[in-house]
Amino acid sequence: MAWPAGLGHPCGDSRRCRQRGGRVINGYQVVGVSKAWSGQYGAVESGLADWFACSYLNNPNVGEVAIKAYGDRRRPYVRTLRNERKFGEFKGVRDREMPFVGAEIWDGACWAIRARLGREIADPIVVAAWQATMWSDDEGRSAPAFIDALCYPPPRQNDCQSQMSK
Repeated sequence: MAWPAGLGHPCGDSRRCRQRGGRVINGYQVVGVSKAWSGQYGAVESGLADWFACSYLNNPNVGEVAIKAYGDRRRPYVRTLRNERKFGEFKGVRDREMPFVGAEIWDGACWAIRARLGREIADPIVVAAWQATMWSDDEGRSAPAFIDALCYPPPRQNDCQSQMSK
């Protein structure tokens, strides 16, 4: 069935696409797991929902259509994945801000990986890392666990390591 003409495709805007795609990808991880949407888990989960939508649309900007609908003229998008955020910024992020501010930090990291490796290599690596990460109740272990899964995914670890060392 084709989407009705004139309505715009539901994934034409990354904000809507992230809601649909994020539930599919992220739902895999949380089946049977009771994990609060906070801390590093909330930051990575929300960031990946942005990232997969933006990667699919080949556009680093989240919510370009949605921001116009809200009438916010300060910026042309909700947030951008092409950013210079650093992991050190997590020190100043409160837990309730992690799914939003923390997501933007992870967004930038994953978009940089995609820029170096290309979508065809980066997408499967990031999906595999999300699915392989064992989220600890110890917040200090969560981010390192996801980073390890990103850097050492099984079948493509050599692609990642060789490209990131350049």
